[in-house]
Formats: sequence, structure tokens, C-alpha cells
Amino acid sequence: MEKYKNLAYKISIFLILLFGIFIRIKLYLVSDVFEDDECRLGLSMFGKNVWQMFLPLGPLSSTPIFMFISKIIADISNYNEYALKFLPFVFSILSLGLFYKICNEYFSRKISTVISTYLFSVNLYAIYFSSIFKTYSLEIFISLLCLYYLPKINIANLNTKQVIITAASIAILPLISLPSLFFIGLFFLVNIFENYKNKTFYKKLGIICIPFLIIFATYYFVNLLPTKIMQMTGYSQLWQDVYSIPLISGIVIILNSLLDPNNYVLCTFITIISSTVYVITTKQEHTKFNFYLYTILLSTFFVNYFHLYPTAIGRTAVYMLPVLIIVLVKLIDVLRVKSILFYIIVLFFVIGTYKYYLPSHLYQINDLTSKFRNYAPKSLLLELKEKYNVKTDYIIAPDASLYSFCYYAERMNFEHFSEKKYLKHINLIPVRIQDNSPQDTVWEVYNNLDPQYNYWFYLIKEYAGSNERAYTIEWLEKQNILYKKQDKDSYLYYISGVKKVNYKN
Repeated sequence: MEKYKNLAYKISIFLILLFGIFIRIKLYLVSDVFEDDECRLGLSMFGKNVWQMFLPLGPLSSTPIFMFISKIIADISNYNEYALKFLPFVFSILSLGLFYKICNEYFSRKISTVISTYLFSVNLYAIYFSSIFKTYSLEIFISLLCLYYLPKINIANLNTKQVIITAASIAILPLISLPSLFFIGLFFLVNIFENYKNKTFYKKLGIICIPFLIIFATYYFVNLLPTKIMQMTGYSQLWQDVYSIPLISGIVIILNSLLDPNNYVLCTFITIISSTVYVITTKQEHTKFNFYLYTILLSTFFVNYFHLYPTAIGRTAVYMLPVLIIVLVKLIDVLRVKSILFYIIVLFFVIGTYKYYLPSHLYQINDLTSKFRNYAPKSLLLELKEKYNVKTDYIIAPDASLYSFCYYAERMNFEHFSEKKYLKHINLIPVRIQDNSPQDTVWEVYNNLDPQYNYWFYLIKEYAGSNERAYTIEWLEKQNILYKKQDKDSYLYYISGVKKVNYKN
């Protein structure tokens, strides 16, 4: 009987991992465009050499080593989207195997490994970031790497070669993934607690700490601090809103984001508390791995509250996703229920909780496209480029579409990009309307356009919670439309002159 259980376990894990890989490949294959944040990152690399990637690149940049490697790829591939998304894609695939390896070592019950591996393999955030030109997939992988290796390392027991390798790894990690600092801090804390009476330990600790402190201090003052100042200046309202979120609300935002579409936040929160209490009160659970696991979990909930790291944005807490899933499943792992029916009910509850994680939903390529890639910046810009008249036409690009326009205009040699003036020789009007502005405010902006010109409206996407594009399209439909085209959920309008439209409540 045990033989068949092991076979069923291996088959289940194989199919789960296979599906996780398959769905990431499907998404990668349809990821032939950049969205807003990816375009901003791409724009930050234009006109710079690879060594400038270690310098501040603007308010929306990324970690130096990721940017350095990406710049090399960009120069070789001419900023090809598949090439620049390849690094996150590969690390997303590698994360699947590493997560399973951790769960297989950590959990005492095979059903726990099956459930946790399934939740991680089909998590919408993990899938989405697998094909996004940002560091989020790398942050998940580095989080897993730290969780797997750091609890096993006792600095006092390392030989000279191992100390040098550890020192190099610790020094480099923050340059790849900034949240690795949470794990590194715990690593030093645990080792000091274990070896504070060992005199030879401090020599090895110094060899590891000194390069880390020198490199991180240089990174902080040369790159990170200037970038933070630019962010606080350019997006002051965003950071003010993020850091003003109360602790409980911040926790709810993190859980809702990472476990989207989780509709059982209270249940999830109770499970986390129960799991944490069990680990604290059970002597055999007092392991280094659990200390890392639960300290990282709890610190993630508090760092936003103390203005240390903006985890309440959601995606910035994505490094904590594997930790959260393991903690949630931990309670199932420690229950001493032997009934198969119980675990069947648990499995159905898990699937029901994360209804969009069902293979039948994720398998459909249309679902993938509409969920993650429902915009068309390239095709609409080609249309605009072909028909644009510099003497009579102005281009209107609302805030959520502006960087898509600038990036692909440069890529397609529409005109030359200028950081301060946006595009040379193109009559571009960046429309910046405050989020959640009422319809009359949006219409007033467009009513004040000069009626003697024609206008192209380049509407690629809309920020979450905003009605700006809907208001814009409603206003456009009352104008003299010469041309319009829709591709996926993106729109291109060409109107002759401007007719003032009065808003009536």
C-alpha cells in the first residue's frame, strides 16, 4: 500500500510542476509587449552604457545586477521583449523546483507538500510575474534560495573556502533582490545567538560582514538613496498613502494581493495565527527554519507600518509568497487526522478558496491574454505612425499610456526620445489627471484643447480603480471621429478639431 501511495505522490507532484511550467510557457509566448512599468524600465536604459546601470536611473528603476544583465541583453537583442522577459521567466521555472524541494524537506506529510506545491505553481501573482520585465520573479527565487540555504549555515563551522563563498553571496544578494536583506539580517542574528561565546566565530563573521557592509553602503548612498529621493519627490502622494495604511489594513492588502483571488482573508489570517501559536508553543518546532519562516512572515506585516519597506503595495511583498503558503499549509501538516475524507475536504476547500487556480480556467490562452496581456501598444502605434501628420496633428497620451507611447515610439524610430521634452518633433500632450477625478474634470481638460488641430488619442491601459479612460472614450464618441481602432482592450482615436461637451449629472 505504501508503494502505491508513494507512486501517487510522485505522479501528483510531477503533474503539478508540469502544469506550473506549462502555464508559464503559455503566458511567456503571448508576452510580446511591454506594459507601463516595463516601458518605464526600458526607457531608463536608453542612451546609457552597461556600467551606468549601477547608477540611479530614475524613480522607477531596479536592482543594479538585474539592470546590468538586462542592459547587455537589451543591447544584443535590440530591446526585444521576449529576450528581456527571459530572465524572470527562467527564474520563475527554477522557483517551482526549489519550492517543492523546500516543502518536501519541511513537511512531514506528503499531502501538505502536494497542496503547497499546487498553490505555489498556480498562484496568479507568481504566474503573472513570470513574464514581466521586473525583478519580482527573481525576488521569489532569491527568497527561496535564502530560505533553503541560510538556516543550514553555521558560520562557526565553515572552512576558509566556504567563508569566502558565503561572504561573496551575502554581499551580492541585495544587488539582485533588495528584500534579501530580511533574510540576511536574520542569518546574522541567528548565527550570533548560536555562537556568541565562540571567539573564532567573530573572525569568520567579520570576513563575511565587512564586504557586505562596504558593498551595501556603497549601493545605498550611490544608487538606492538617490532613487528613493526621486521616488518620494515624484510620487510623494503614493508613498504617503501607502505608509499611512493602518497595520491590519496593510495585512489585508498583502493577503488579498498575494493570494488573489482569495476571498477568505479572515480564514487565512486565523490560519496564520494558529500556525504561529503552534510553532511557538511546541518545543520540537523550535527550529532555525521555523524561526526564519515566521520571523519573515511577521516582519513583512510590520515593515510597512514602520515605514521601512512598502509591502502594502502588494507586489513589493511578493518575496514573501512562498513563506506565506508554507505557513498556511503548516496547520494541515500538524493535524493528526488520518481520515482520507478529511484531506479530500481540505483539498476541495483549498481549490474552492482559490477558484481561479483551477486548471480548466488557467489552461485557456484567452483567459491568460485577457487577464495579463490585454493591451496593444505596438500595433496601435504602428497605425498612428503610418497616418500621423506633424503639421496638423497632436497626440494625446493619458498618464497610464504615456510611457508605452514613449518607449515604443523610440523602439519604432517614430521620433527621438528626450527625457525632459518627451519626444522631439512630435506634438505630444501628456495628459496628467489626478486619480479618481470626476467626469466633469476629465472632460474639462479635453474641452480646453485647441480646436484648430486634429488629435490622436492613444489609450493603451488604465490604472486600477480609475475611470479616466471610460470618461475619455465617452467624450471622444461625441467628437468628429475620423478614425478609430480597438486592439484587445486598447484604443486609438483620431478626431478633427474639438467640440466642447458639457457634463450633465
